[in-house]
This record gives sequence, C-alpha cells and structure tokens, in this order.
Amino acid sequence: MKRVLLRSTLVALMVGLAPGLLAQDGATERSIDPEKEAAILTLFKVTRTGETMLSTFEAAMQEEPVDEDLPEGFNEALVVKAREDVGEFLGMLVPLYDELYTLQQIEDQIAFYRTPTGQAVVAAQGELMERIMAVGEQWGMILAGEVIVKLAKQRGVR
Repeated sequence: MKRVLLRSTLVALMVGLAPGLLAQDGATERSIDPEKEAAILTLFKVTRTGETMLSTFEAAMQEEPVDEDLPEGFNEALVVKAREDVGEFLGMLVPLYDELYTLQQIEDQIAFYRTPTGQAVVAAQGELMERIMAVGEQWGMILAGEVIVKLAKQRGVR
C-alpha cells in the first residue's frame, strides 16, 4: 500500500509536470491571458491545491522505506525541495487549466469553492483521495485474484 501511494503520488506529479516541461521546451508554448492566469492561481489558492499536493506527497514520503540506492537523507531532502518549489509546480499546472477551462468556468469554480459546500469539498479532498486509493488497491487485488484463478482454470491447474 505504501509503495502504491508513493507511486501514485509520483505518477500524479509527473503527469502534472510533463505538460509544463513540454511547454518550457516550446513544444506546446502558448500565451496565457494574464487575467485568466490570475484567476487560475486564485482557484489554486481557494482549493488549497499546493497544500493538498504537498501533504499527500509528504505523507507518502514518510511512509516510504528508505531506498538503499539513494543517498542518505534523500526522502527528507525531496520533501524540503517540494515545499520550496510548490509555486513552480502550480505554475506548471496553469497551462493545463488554461487549455481545459474558459475564464468563466474558472471564475465559476472559484465562486463554488468559496461557498461552505465548496470548502467542505476542499477539506475532504485529501482523505477522500487516500480512501479512493485504498479502495482501488483492494479492487486491484480482487481483480488480480480473479484473473489468476481464471488463467489457472484455462490451463487446467486447480
């Protein structure tokens, strides 16, 4: 479970980082309206996107066993670096939101997340993600067991 959580977190980070890295190379570079960029950053603030990402990442790193192939103190240093650079990470997400949402849709999300219901959604996000990942892991184990049994039956093994 711990490795799955870390892998899921790292995959989520990489999925988020990859488009930003491409944009830095100029492969998908495009101009973002400053008003829309400001609205996206406001949405990140209202939804506590950076804090949620960091808390999930930090929890995963604390649970992750030390990898002998990495230098001593790597996990701790990585957490510190992530805290220092979370703004850069959020900046890399801006182009994704720019592509997926109009300014009006972003403003509507901000309005929703400022409501009591929206704040309840934000407050539950981290716990909900952990629970979803746990259910996903259980489901994956159930599926794997069923596939193993099915394949064994097909091969005539009991």
